[in-house]
Amino acid sequence: LIFLAYLIFTVHTLSAHEADTKLVLSNLQKAENYLLEISKKPNVHALQPNKLYYEILEEGTALGSLNVFNYKIYTLENEIILDTFKEKKARQVCLESAIVGFTRGIQGMKINEKRKIYIHPDLAYRNISIFVPSQSLIIIEVEAIE
Repeated sequence: LIFLAYLIFTVHTLSAHEADTKLVLSNLQKAENYLLEISKKPNVHALQPNKLYYEILEEGTALGSLNVFNYKIYTLENEIILDTFKEKKARQVCLESAIVGFTRGIQGMKINEKRKIYIHPDLAYRNISIFVPSQSLIIIEVEAIE
């Protein structure tokens, strides 16, 4: 009886693991397909081909130190992770501890500029965040405040 219970538990665990693996691979494939599609748009700029792109939504006015931002982070499925625009509270961002895609994606921004940054999981959260599904592409709409 104990062996049967163990066998059922093991089969269930393996099935759950297999489903998780399929979901992770599906998320990664969706991310890569999406980046391939947006790379063809004339207003989208590659910072790192197949990994990191941006488009300017609103031109900025002047160069600045760039450490205070409004931003909205969401997945391809439009699952919002964080939205400081909605909170109406810009945040200071420590770029040394931010995800690589954000840090690279804001390079060259001007004060009051708004961008949309498309970030491959390798430059985002991969599978280390409890708030973002594993291997998901994230999109960040960002406005440089100062």
